[in-house]
Amino acid sequence: MNRLATACLILCLVCSHTAAPAAPSDVRIGDVSLRLPQFPGHCEMDPVAAADARLFASLHASLAKTGNRLLVLSADCSELKDWRTGKRLVLDHLAQYQTVIALQNGELPDPPQVLVDRYCNGMLAATEQSMPGTGPRAEDRVEAASRIVRVNEMKYLGVALAEPLVCYAATLHKFTVENAGEFTQVTLIAATVVKNKVVICYLFAPYAGRDTIAKLLASQRANVRQLQRANRG
Repeated sequence: MNRLATACLILCLVCSHTAAPAAPSDVRIGDVSLRLPQFPGHCEMDPVAAADARLFASLHASLAKTGNRLLVLSADCSELKDWRTGKRLVLDHLAQYQTVIALQNGELPDPPQVLVDRYCNGMLAATEQSMPGTGPRAEDRVEAASRIVRVNEMKYLGVALAEPLVCYAATLHKFTVENAGEFTQVTLIAATVVKNKVVICYLFAPYAGRDTIAKLLASQRANVRQLQRANRG
């Protein structure tokens, strides 16, 4: 579910459209309405804006193969403005909300905590395959992964934190962008259940040492608390 989300960092288009204000987005998952707060400092991207349309199309096509649905895509407001006017070739800081298409309608097949635990276990298994014997801490794994990851390769970093109804996991990905060079990116993923609907939050940032995990985890925990508060009652 997490690998294809990184495709949104490698599209480089230009437009003069200005960034939308950071307001919450109201979405429906099945018969349930959810309010998805904007990530701090982010502006929602616009699928009808010329610079954003191709990115949306690519991401939707990729997610269709994984069974996920994109709910909201946003980027750092200042980066998005420069990217749309051609001053920036890559968006370094992005965020997404996604859900699982097969679980959108009706009751969940298992209790919410069981689903979240299953996600955590799946990420741990993928990490053991990706980076066997590298220890339990995501902060240690990210340093090791940064030394061995190849271009166009992704490494699973395991579970950064497990809380009631939330699993926080991380990945590291290296890629190149034409005329912009090589990039190493960390993704901090929060999988949770809100109003009996699966919501997966992705937060992307450049790798900047082992502290990258701790900083992104702190941001994601705040984002999830805001999401929970926005959908109480």
